[in-house]
Amino acid sequence: MAKAEKLFLAVAIVAILALASVQIVGELAHYPIASPALTNITISATGSASAAPQAAVLYIYANGTGSTTALATANLSQTVSAINSTLYPYVSGNLSNIQTTSYQLGRQYNSSLFKATESISATVPLSQAGAALDSLSTIPNVYLTDVSVQLSGQQSATLRSEALNAAVANATAQAQQIAGPNVRLVVVSVTANGAYYVTPGLYTASASNAQIFGGTSSIVESVTVKYSYSSG
Repeated sequence: MAKAEKLFLAVAIVAILALASVQIVGELAHYPIASPALTNITISATGSASAAPQAAVLYIYANGTGSTTALATANLSQTVSAINSTLYPYVSGNLSNIQTTSYQLGRQYNSSLFKATESISATVPLSQAGAALDSLSTIPNVYLTDVSVQLSGQQSATLRSEALNAAVANATAQAQQIAGPNVRLVVVSVTANGAYYVTPGLYTASASNAQIFGGTSSIVESVTVKYSYSSG
């Protein structure tokens, strides 16, 4: 075979092989490339955050009596005015922190007199709650029914964010333990299931020189987190 013919044959074989490769690659393109299988893990966990409450809510009620409903109402109004004046410095002049929660007017039991009763809640700084109670104890016909602590709005927002972060971190730690220490987890979804508050008890001394102990309040958040990771 002449040299030129051999060269032509070699070129032809290379061209045929190239066309065959293109055809094979084209056919493979119709089939999906195998990928590692994904495994899902769903974890429910809780997280908490705590802080000392900054406010106390005083629950009080006052009454006024009179031979007519008008007199009973007028006497009660005088007492309520005294309450507002007394609490004014403790609410920093913001009377919206003093709210009426209920009001009743009727004939006094087993008497010819009429009686007007008003229940009031007042939110004051926890550090001044004892002094506020001492001041209220000097007003006639005013009674303390309960005291509770309260987180400020900013405290609640901050603690909820911290509790959520802690809950997700706890869920991730559990998922990592299940999947293995060197496995990279991908968060698919996070569902917040709600929060609840853990509020300490309050203790008050006598009406005079009352002391309020706020303790520590906590917010607990619950979440459900779905993760995925490659198992192959």
